[in-house]
Amino acid sequence: MKKSKYLSSSSPSSSSSSSLISPIPKGGLSDLILLKIINDLECNQDIVCLLMTCKAYYREFMKQYEKVITFKVSEPFEGFWSSEKVNFDFQGDIPDILALFSSIDSLKIEFMSIIPPSFPNITQWPCTLTSLYIESPTVLPVGIQFPVTLTSLIIAYFHFSGTFSLDLSNLIVLADLDVRSPTTSSDLIPATNIRFPNPSSSLTSLNLCIPLDTTTMTQSFFPTNLQVLRMGLKYFGSTKPPPTVTRMDIRCDVKIPNNFFPPSLLELTIVLVHEATLDPWMLKQGLKYLHIRSDKAFSITPEIIPDSVTFLSINVDSPNQAVFPSKLEVLSTTINFTSPSNYPPTLRELVSCKSSHPPPIIYLPTSLEEVCWLLVKIKDTNIYTLPTTMIINNDNSSPTDNPPHFILPYRLKNLLVLKLGDFKKDFSIRIDQIINCSNVEHLVVGSRFNLNIRRLDNGDVMLNCGDTFFGGIYRQQRRMENISIENRSALDFRALYLNFKVKGNHIYIYPSNTPIENK
Repeated sequence: MKKSKYLSSSSPSSSSSSSLISPIPKGGLSDLILLKIINDLECNQDIVCLLMTCKAYYREFMKQYEKVITFKVSEPFEGFWSSEKVNFDFQGDIPDILALFSSIDSLKIEFMSIIPPSFPNITQWPCTLTSLYIESPTVLPVGIQFPVTLTSLIIAYFHFSGTFSLDLSNLIVLADLDVRSPTTSSDLIPATNIRFPNPSSSLTSLNLCIPLDTTTMTQSFFPTNLQVLRMGLKYFGSTKPPPTVTRMDIRCDVKIPNNFFPPSLLELTIVLVHEATLDPWMLKQGLKYLHIRSDKAFSITPEIIPDSVTFLSINVDSPNQAVFPSKLEVLSTTINFTSPSNYPPTLRELVSCKSSHPPPIIYLPTSLEEVCWLLVKIKDTNIYTLPTTMIINNDNSSPTDNPPHFILPYRLKNLLVLKLGDFKKDFSIRIDQIINCSNVEHLVVGSRFNLNIRRLDNGDVMLNCGDTFFGGIYRQQRRMENISIENRSALDFRALYLNFKVKGNHIYIYPSNTPIENK
């Protein structure tokens, strides 16, 4: 930032003249000087410097008038340092390394090839350690002792081989246990080789992605206060989830027994493979969150989907005959051939996944506040737009709330758009329809770009990227056939595109009335 002559301190002789045009007690920077400073700003760094100057001035002002004015003070920055994560790479004995960090609360250990012979005993762990994450190429040696202060323990194996035994009986405050391996093994683990904390009342979350011997499974295996459970159905044997479980994540490749899911269940993520399916009335009333991952589509009926569900992720079969839960708020689905039209009035968010055969007509209820949709590419161009076949299902809203020219429901403020392919090639997204024919305030492109939209009274629009300073005010241009001041409408503006230009490893994003040419 170039040094500004307006940032010099005022002399005693100039303080009186400054106070005449400044609202600040005993003088200060005048509005005119502030305007000149702002005119000298050239980049984001200048803005940061100006903000820091204002902050320093505010602190001095607060000190001077703290006895007569009450100030709202934010939490000190020192409070955030304790949560800062610092990564170090070490080679050597683990106990020697731990001696350097006697007050850490979270630790991750990665064994790259072999497990070192020296493993910390129970007295060598930091007494403040509450979270431990271990990645190992093979199973850990039998008899390892973990610190009794742990509340969270994750053990991930790259290859599951060797004798598995895990004794956690001394971890009486352990609340979250996660033991997993991406590979399977023909050597099944007896359930008796796993000893949970004693008493096990502290353990509320359990993830076991390991090959358990079902012949050794008993109902008493599960902790008494378990609330979150992640396991494969084939490892349950004759047991069932305990009646305290409220959240489950389960993979089913065998038939699901009757009355398997407990009435206490509120959230269920279920993967259905091979012949596994959901029989009528298998899921109980009271379930709120249901995510079904399967290659198959399912009929949306009260026999399959409880009416209590508010979040539903599913492939819909026969959409025009679907009977959605009456209180459904979020729906994530793949819509092929036919778009559902009988959405409940409670629906707030609609996520449309990639579909092989997009429906010719897309129905959007006016209750929507957030939508995720796949963009359509205009033939022989690099231009992507929203589908032109969207129809808003009116809920008797007045034309003032839901203008006829709107292409999206008037309550919709958040729009996430996706495009097929990668971002390594130039492309354009038409956004003037989104700006002028909807109330969208936040536009997200894929997972990389977040655009905030603020419409100004004169037809201009303020665009900025996420929470950054990248952006500005764009003055929309009207079509030549309607440049008069009278009889203007939102449809008179010229097409506006958000261009994504690839140069090397960078993507340059800018608005323009001209899209990127197809090469």
